[in-house]
Amino acid sequence: MRRSYIFSLLLLFFVACSGISPLNPSYYSSDFLKTIESVNLIYKDGDKAEALKKLRAIPDETLNRDEQAKKYNLLGVMLYRNGDLDRAAENFYRARQNVERDPFLTNQIRLNLASVFFKKNQYEKSYGELKKIDLSYVEKKDLHGFHKLNFTLANQMGDSKPAVKSLLYLGKDVKSFSDVENFAYKEVLIDNFKKMSDSERVYFLDEKASDSPFLIAYLGRMEAMSRLYKGDRTGAEDVVDWLDKKFNHLEEINTFVTDFKFRVDNFSKVNPKSIGLITSLSGKTSKWGKKALMGVNTALSRLSKKEELYKIYVKDNQNNPYLSRSKVRELVEKHNVAVIIGGLFPNLAKEEYLEARKYGVLYVSLSQVYLPRSEKSHLLIEIPGSVESQINSMLKNPSFDQFGKKVAVLYPDKDEGYSYLNEFWKLHNAGKLELVNSNQYERGIKDYREPIKKLLGLKFPRERREELLVWKEIKNIGKGSARIINYLPPVVDFDWVFIPSLPSEAIQIIPTFDYFDAKGVKFVGGPPWINSSLLKYNDSSGKRYVIGNDTKAVSEEFIKMYRDMNKTLPHLVDTLSYDAMKVSLDLLKKGNFSSREEFDSYLRETGSLRGVTSEWNLAEGLWFKEMDILKIQRDGFKKLVKDPNTEKTGETI
Repeated sequence: MRRSYIFSLLLLFFVACSGISPLNPSYYSSDFLKTIESVNLIYKDGDKAEALKKLRAIPDETLNRDEQAKKYNLLGVMLYRNGDLDRAAENFYRARQNVERDPFLTNQIRLNLASVFFKKNQYEKSYGELKKIDLSYVEKKDLHGFHKLNFTLANQMGDSKPAVKSLLYLGKDVKSFSDVENFAYKEVLIDNFKKMSDSERVYFLDEKASDSPFLIAYLGRMEAMSRLYKGDRTGAEDVVDWLDKKFNHLEEINTFVTDFKFRVDNFSKVNPKSIGLITSLSGKTSKWGKKALMGVNTALSRLSKKEELYKIYVKDNQNNPYLSRSKVRELVEKHNVAVIIGGLFPNLAKEEYLEARKYGVLYVSLSQVYLPRSEKSHLLIEIPGSVESQINSMLKNPSFDQFGKKVAVLYPDKDEGYSYLNEFWKLHNAGKLELVNSNQYERGIKDYREPIKKLLGLKFPRERREELLVWKEIKNIGKGSARIINYLPPVVDFDWVFIPSLPSEAIQIIPTFDYFDAKGVKFVGGPPWINSSLLKYNDSSGKRYVIGNDTKAVSEEFIKMYRDMNKTLPHLVDTLSYDAMKVSLDLLKKGNFSSREEFDSYLRETGSLRGVTSEWNLAEGLWFKEMDILKIQRDGFKKLVKDPNTEKTGETI
């Protein structure tokens, strides 16, 4: 199971004061050390009040300055752990005023003050204390806590260099590339690394190579590809040469270097009139593959006779992800295609894109590609609308203000679920919305009560004990013969809940909220919710919305043309594949290039693309599809639009 970087949850457990530093006999008398040891033993045995009493009873006049500082620091730690932050801070200040010679104690006090300020949400003051700390005088056992606090605050303040330093320390025990993928802070590390300048990134790679080798190798690989994507071939080759020298003992780096050199050697080999199509033409899924082929052929038929003919190479992947990869290699190495269209299903899309990316080939996907944002680039166009496109379109929609900024996410324990969750966390950390709760569910289950109970705060009665006792009394008074589902009311501290589920899951999940008395909830889903089953299903659980594209946007002219040519109406796969080919042809027709490198540069300079269903715009190195918020009603999917005259939405939220 993957782990996501979650800033808010970290606050609950990693900030703790440290009370013990190396006790140098030259700073402290033997009697004082014995007294401190006895106080610590009493405290560890659980008698906190007695420990505090004995510590306070030590007369200051019998102590030197460092001993007084040690005493007040330990008092501060005990008060901190009791939750008395103000008095803890007072004692830490007093300790700092007294310390004279002990550098370990000096830096421990600073760390403790930083912890107090952090707990009190005084982040700038906390970060200021951390900046004063000399790590050469911090105990090894305290370094982990320092770096967790430091990267969190540095990330919050937009200070990338210290954030990356601390994250590399936290990843020093990563022992393989698979561990890198599961590293809890991978995404925030990549985000901060990208924000640094070119020279700063190179410096960090070289300086930290021995500290966190697998993380550095991973970042180096990413840096090489980033430079290549930007057209800096020489810079990319320099990074690859450095990787080859530093990490040639790692099998994954050797493979990457070999693939990179092959790609660069073949970078100029491209046929701008060749397009590859990978789809399923045999087996149970062949009916969908044939629809994709039909959509592609329809788009080709729209070319005028004056336009040069394009060569389409069609490959059958038999709905097999491993076979899909080999088909990508075949299309690139044998036919030098400029574009590959594929991804009939998400699992195929992911494998095909990753393979196409190695060769610098534009991949146009018929499904969403469920990968972290950091692993996507301008060489990927997701025709149905990427995860990033969906959330971005939601936030940009004029109606979004009426939804509210507080969101909860209930997601499947699958790649797609984690893709959505990570995107929401990214926006949460950027301050664009507030992710107040999230929980996962196992795909394929029939009963969704347990995950929804957790989301609604009904799974943890111990934490809500006092409230539970009150509500038990209230409900027992008028209970009668009514069946009580839950004593506690649900905690609906969010404005809306996002559920990236299948339609069949949604019609079971939504009424479960009503079952737990969570009334009037706004439910939002992704493109799969544009489904007739959700139109037929209707209850009082709450209002339902989907981020997708208004089907009315598909013009009558297109539908008539498609029906006349194919003797059938276009469905989803036909329309997506038509759009994929239309976008590909428009790119290839407008561009004037004779090499893959020129095509890559042209692609990055292209501002927007237009299809039948929508428009795609290039921003932040990714293609974002313009999408709508649709309200799900019995008579169809109604687009929410803002009326310029009334400043109100056309459809009621």
